[in-house]
Amino acid sequence: MANGQRGRARRTRERIDARFAEIENNLLADTTLDWQSIRPELTDQAEYDRLMVIVNEATQRNESIGQLVDRLKALGSGSAELLAKVKKFVAA
Repeated sequence: MANGQRGRARRTRERIDARFAEIENNLLADTTLDWQSIRPELTDQAEYDRLMVIVNEATQRNESIGQLVDRLKALGSGSAELLAKVKKFVAA
């Protein structure tokens, strides 16, 4: 591969890495929850227990999404479009 092609490939990889980082940060930001702001309103223990089950399931789902994002990143430049499609599907 010529030096020019290597440089273009490197710049493309850097742009994709930056885009993946942005997508990952957006996913993390979308899953933030301020527990202190909702805790005072949860006076029923059964209601709290149900919420914790939901939160644990969501956490497991987000971990799965994170693993998927990591795998897609490992695929390289061809995975940017696929990741965008997966993100839309997961958000639905």
